[in-house]
Amino acid sequence: MKKNVVFSIVARNYLSLAYALGDSLKKYNEDYEYHIIIADRFDGLDKSQEPFSVLSLEDIGLNGQLLDELAFKYGITEFCTAVKPFCFDYFFKNGFTKAIYFDPDICTFSSLNPIFDELEKKSIVVTPHFFTVEEDYTGTISEQLLLHVGGFNFGFVGVSKVGGGQAFINWWKNRLTNFSYQDKIEALHTDQKFGDLIPSFFFDDLFVSKDLGRNMSFWNLHERSLISKDDSYFVENKITKQQTNRLIFYHFAGYEITRKGDLVHKNHREYKFSDFPEIDQLYKWYGEQLQKWNFKKYISIDYGYGKFDNGIMIKHYHRRLYRRLLMDNVKIENPFGVASNQNNFYKLLRDNNLISKSKENVDKVNEVTLDSFDSKVKIINKFMVVFKSLIGSDKYFLLMKFFQRYSKIENQHFLIKEYRKDYKFFNENRRGDFSVK
Repeated sequence: MKKNVVFSIVARNYLSLAYALGDSLKKYNEDYEYHIIIADRFDGLDKSQEPFSVLSLEDIGLNGQLLDELAFKYGITEFCTAVKPFCFDYFFKNGFTKAIYFDPDICTFSSLNPIFDELEKKSIVVTPHFFTVEEDYTGTISEQLLLHVGGFNFGFVGVSKVGGGQAFINWWKNRLTNFSYQDKIEALHTDQKFGDLIPSFFFDDLFVSKDLGRNMSFWNLHERSLISKDDSYFVENKITKQQTNRLIFYHFAGYEITRKGDLVHKNHREYKFSDFPEIDQLYKWYGEQLQKWNFKKYISIDYGYGKFDNGIMIKHYHRRLYRRLLMDNVKIENPFGVASNQNNFYKLLRDNNLISKSKENVDKVNEVTLDSFDSKVKIINKFMVVFKSLIGSDKYFLLMKFFQRYSKIENQHFLIKEYRKDYKFFNENRRGDFSVK
């Protein structure tokens, strides 16, 4: 049995990305196993017919009430990242001693042996988003955003059983059972933000890689230049001009399969191929790999945990209201269930007019996607000017301060009449007591 394992975690619609990753691994690596964990329903998959090993969450020991709870209270990205330490734990319990996790939108371009060698001495290997100090920052993505999402990018994490590796996995798994949310107010960003605590808790076990060839992506394009030479890729430090490393893996985060327009990242319009022409061919190559692995076949597969058992879409506010009831120790056996003879979560939502049969995904609406956003905001502004004149500036801004937390869905559970009487205000800074004192 091999001792090294590489794995990725996907919902079914991202299987082609995980297959492209697996294909790239075969070209440059030996003496490892590769597995894909499906953080989704397993319907429609035949393990014997898939080109790479696929494992269900039940296969890794995550099932029953805990699986239902995690799959419901977390959105798709939150859920896929929450199960990450459970996967590491599974592989360690099954004989592997060194494990590397990759996001599915990564491809490798040379051997992973340097990382596995580092895991002989250190139990945790991570990569910063970037590491070159600049007094006047030249990057496009804001440093404030990185302060929110975390200093390390957990699209890659290497862990071994050396030293405190298992202790780290146990700690991380415990935290992500309840705190794998994307939530700026609570200073959470899925599994990744907890990485900021690793230097404090696991200092002696940690290796922070400053290899430019690891985790190159849109967020460090101000720091790194891609160079093609003799059928290989190298990465040069664009700022210092004093370091060059072979490209080990590239992270195609935010890749837009259609390649319409000039965008490097589909959600970050400030990154354009015309500004970074050296990566254009690499991205075209990646698009070809996704086509090779039947991207169109998989991308349209619905997320299995995205609907109640009757097919009605689960909205973001449903997940957060469910979270609040869990915080209040309300017992809900099957949050996906809709049977009328059950005292279930769906019935609570339906009876309180919190179920919408609209197929529009309001969770994706923002200032970019909403039609006439600016004109709508101007109308609201006019109303707020009148409102401020009625209550005065002090009370107006006090109310705005209050709304920062009151607008959190977890503080809107009074909309469920059964829990209105004992309402307590949730402030994440007052652990163990929701009330304000």
